[in-house]
Amino acid sequence: PWLICLGWSILFSALFAKLRRINLVVSNAMRFRSVKISEKDMMSYISVLFSINLLLMTLWNILDPLVWKRMQVSPSESFGTCTVEDTGSITYKIIGALIGLLNGAVLIVANVEAYKARNIDTEYGESVYIGLIMLFFLQIALVGIPLFFIVHNNRIARFFLSTSVVSIMSMTVLF
Repeated sequence: PWLICLGWSILFSALFAKLRRINLVVSNAMRFRSVKISEKDMMSYISVLFSINLLLMTLWNILDPLVWKRMQVSPSESFGTCTVEDTGSITYKIIGALIGLLNGAVLIVANVEAYKARNIDTEYGESVYIGLIMLFFLQIALVGIPLFFIVHNNRIARFFLSTSVVSIMSMTVLF
């Protein structure tokens, strides 16, 4: 969860900041206004999302930490997984829901920004490509999240789904 959550924060907020910067420059240029957008302004988007995700992950780690549990399937086969100590606790569910709501809301806001930038010429910025990345992220989230609930009890399917989602999101940005 740490790597996925914080990696998402860095990757996503950098793309969002770039898209926001393009939109601010173009919208002010259309009104014949000069605007200076510094790197510090854009770093605020990155640092805020990263800090909130870091705070939520730290709270999760302090209040209801993950522990390694090994389960014996047969005399010659076992598997291990990280899970919460007390599955009856709602702490990890609340924090997981907050992380999901935060990142889901930011994803929706980013898609709105991408929609605003849809007509900007790619000569001035990669707004079309960043918009496509945001759209792919939204599609992956809309398909992947329900699938996680469906395959929750099947460890092989859950592993395949989680690695596929992370791989697809990473490859989307790289391509």
